Amino acid sequence: MSEKCPGVMEGKAPRKWEDFDRFARATTESLLAEKGKGFAILTEQVPSPSLRALREALKGKLPQAAWYSYEAADTGEALKGAEIAFGAKLVARYRFDRADLVLALDGDFLGNEGDHVYQSRGFAAKRQDEAHMNRLYVVESTYTVTGTMADHRLRLAASQIGAYLLALAKELKTAHAKALKKPDALPDSFPATPEFPEKWVTSVAKDVAGHAGRGLVVVGPRQPAWVHALAHAVNEALGNYAAGLAEFRAAPPEHTDKTLAELTTAMAAGQLNTLLVVGGNPAFSAPADLKFAEGLAKVAKKLRLGLYYDHTSELCDWHLPLSHPLESWGDAEAGDGSLCCVQPLIAPLNSGKSSADDAAPPARGGRTVLEVLALLAQAPGADGKPVGSLFAAQKAGYHYVRKAFGDRSGIAPTAPNFDTEFNRYKQVGFFPIDAEKAKALGFAKADEKAPKPKSVTANKANVAGALAALQIPAAPSKDALEVTFHPSYALHDGRGAMNPWLQELPDPITKLVWDNAALVSPATAREFGLSTGDVVRLDRDGRALEVPVFVAPGQADRSVALSFGHFGEMRIAHVPDGGGTNVFPFRTSDALHTVTGVKLKKTGRTADLVVTQEHGVIPEGRDIVRETIAHADHGVTGNAHKHEHQHPGGHGPKLGLAPDGHLTKEALKKQFQGGYGNKQQPPAPAKEKQERFPLDLARPELLDSQFQWGMVFDLSACTGCSACVIACQAENNIPVVGKHEVKRNREMHWIRIDRYFSAQDGETADADPRVVSQPLACVHCEAAPCEQVCPVNAAVHSPEGLNLQVYNRCIGTRYCSNACPYKVRRFNWFDFNKRRLDELRVPTPLASGGASFTDSGVPETLKMQKNPDVTVRMRGVMEKCTYCQQRIERGKYGAKIAAAEVAQGRRTIELGETLKPGAAASGYRRPKYPAAAGYDLDAQGRVIVPDGVIVTACEAACPTRAITFGNMLDPHSRVSKLKAKDADYLLLGELNTKPRTSYLPRVRNPNPDMV
Repeated sequence: MSEKCPGVMEGKAPRKWEDFDRFARATTESLLAEKGKGFAILTEQVPSPSLRALREALKGKLPQAAWYSYEAADTGEALKGAEIAFGAKLVARYRFDRADLVLALDGDFLGNEGDHVYQSRGFAAKRQDEAHMNRLYVVESTYTVTGTMADHRLRLAASQIGAYLLALAKELKTAHAKALKKPDALPDSFPATPEFPEKWVTSVAKDVAGHAGRGLVVVGPRQPAWVHALAHAVNEALGNYAAGLAEFRAAPPEHTDKTLAELTTAMAAGQLNTLLVVGGNPAFSAPADLKFAEGLAKVAKKLRLGLYYDHTSELCDWHLPLSHPLESWGDAEAGDGSLCCVQPLIAPLNSGKSSADDAAPPARGGRTVLEVLALLAQAPGADGKPVGSLFAAQKAGYHYVRKAFGDRSGIAPTAPNFDTEFNRYKQVGFFPIDAEKAKALGFAKADEKAPKPKSVTANKANVAGALAALQIPAAPSKDALEVTFHPSYALHDGRGAMNPWLQELPDPITKLVWDNAALVSPATAREFGLSTGDVVRLDRDGRALEVPVFVAPGQADRSVALSFGHFGEMRIAHVPDGGGTNVFPFRTSDALHTVTGVKLKKTGRTADLVVTQEHGVIPEGRDIVRETIAHADHGVTGNAHKHEHQHPGGHGPKLGLAPDGHLTKEALKKQFQGGYGNKQQPPAPAKEKQERFPLDLARPELLDSQFQWGMVFDLSACTGCSACVIACQAENNIPVVGKHEVKRNREMHWIRIDRYFSAQDGETADADPRVVSQPLACVHCEAAPCEQVCPVNAAVHSPEGLNLQVYNRCIGTRYCSNACPYKVRRFNWFDFNKRRLDELRVPTPLASGGASFTDSGVPETLKMQKNPDVTVRMRGVMEKCTYCQQRIERGKYGAKIAAAEVAQGRRTIELGETLKPGAAASGYRRPKYPAAAGYDLDAQGRVIVPDGVIVTACEAACPTRAITFGNMLDPHSRVSKLKAKDADYLLLGELNTKPRTSYLPRVRNPNPDMV
């Protein structure tokens, strides 16, 4: 089995919840008699107050039970570093929105480390601040999402990054002590370090010291504890913490539990007779030297509560299906300590009666950890009585969520106003810690019991002591390579490996799908005679791993990067190929992040790696991505810095740019010539309809709507994280096609993220190239080539400027795809939405094998997954981005209904005014009411949808606000203001296609001393 398990299993045999209920009662009686001796629980590190309450209840009933936690993406070194510097295990929350300078050392804070959505939002806000644009230095061994955003990047072996920080700290102490706020926070002496590029020590130190109190030095979790401790001392010396650039809170209890190593030791010693494994997949992800599977075999009773029947489930006596978070009650603490509500958005799947008694509660397909623990601990339920059955436990989970909110709010569940406050909590989704925000959201008071930030002071003696016994690792050599381990951007530690959406999501850097690989630099590849796809063998201390190679520009020489999370086999049902390489057997507890002394040998075999970057590439020599630098006053300028782009000729002066290849004030932007221009104009009177730019069309459509939609991508803010790709796929019923079909250029994503390298002299072989990520979907050309060539008029234009596809007209000629210069149209070569991936070429009735299919051949659960507002396309039909037309229509209808209710007096607006036709005297003006509360009418009495009400799926998912969508006829809309900027440009604008989607260039803020 591989898909979400619909039922209880004992070994390989299906069972019912009643069977486990009987087993649980007998087991609980035994545990209570022994006071929990020999009983252990292994969970992921989930900061849940309601789960903590159950832990306390369990501790009261089973005081000798042990609780362990484990995360494959370990952050223990960061906690140890904080303990060295501050004397306590603290978790840092950095305020990137306040930092004018950031130095990231082996840290991917914009990618998949820490609270990366919050961190990305803060960093991008400062990046888009034209008056105070930040500067980012990155030192890393392999290209990360954070590295792609760097103004300056140094590729350096991971084992040498700590030594670089030592050299930098020494330079700060000796050459810039006067600029530091607290120079005495740094140690008095430093160990000897290797030589590094001079400017990366002197110029960076000078810049960091010049931003004292306004800059941050952050270290990723892969670096050892002493590096974190030294970084804290540097930040202390700079006065960054005193200036409020970081908040420190005590590590949650889940981060200080007993470890997986302690659990395996107890199992191997025979000290446990009952083990409950909740979530995770330790049989797959545990370090190889711990021999988790061998220890697990010595436990008499092994219970597994998991979302999937996976590696760990196969080794346990009982597998209990875990409820998905979207069908469960629970809670969690955010990075700032806020209490967040987890609540069911759908009815539980696989529900059904588990008893002949109609009055009995339904037996759901899954259970939550709160319910199972409440049963095992016989914790007090909603009625105050001990939970004696799973039926009672179903209510106990919700009871503990209410109890956790009551504890945090200080309102007893029996209080008259509790339900009002609790319902507000469920509606808002979190309990604010800020009093003003709580009042604005309707709460009686804020969360006063949330974990508070702690004031910190680095202990100089402790940091110096950590450095005194330090041995700097030797730099990697040909006979002793370095290997680094990184969580997969899509699959994380493997918890996303059962999701085909994530398997087919291209990696932000390599653009690999369905696979992982060992990343090596071009120089290392030449040294060993390797090419992309060659399978190599890595050896160290008797452990070996065979993995295909991917030659990656920007990779540190003689350093190999491995991403973990792939199973090494395809366990998703009906998916014939893919799975990548399982690298966990090469990972040990003493080298979770970096291992040195590794030997590499070419096996002579090759693997089939599929990369999407080459599938829709626009020919070289075109004006694709634009880069520029910030002026001293942080404005966009045409000042040059030395670089050439991967495509010949750089940007080229013929495209309205300066000879140095950068933007100028005189000719920064292509003129929009169809429906709108550089300066926004109010709409013409209704009788004077605006025509599209004809371009020899026989029947140009009329752009007579008060809505003219457009979009802007800000390349300075886009990190290439691909959240927009998945959001679009979920919103628009986009299928996966499998590795074999992606190899044939048949991926179906409506939006793709193109990754471009740029380096000196156009070469990327040995250089440390820069990276620009460019999102690209249908750009909704006003003079669309696809519309001109379609023989059945399936590609049409709407009065609102949308380039639409009429599916029931399309006959699949694919002329439109051939004519599209952006290569953003997708063709359904098979019934991807109606066939499993191993049955694309076989009629469904013959291939179903008795499986549960609907009449159309679609599994019922897959049919339930579809968005009912979006048409499901069939074989032979072309499709593409629609600007989320369903969301546009939903927003327009909602505005009309609300405006009618206001006019009829059935709805009042916050300002207490009633809307009347003709409220806007003339032209198009900004709505007088906030978007959440009101509307306005234009001169013709048409309802104006406030800016920000209609949000596309990609825009909603973007963590950095790099995507902006709106009505271009509204001069006050965000999209209009962005399009009015001089730097705004059209992709391939010289083709005269007049796209509605435009771009803002990547603006960099380099250190003048390092250009």
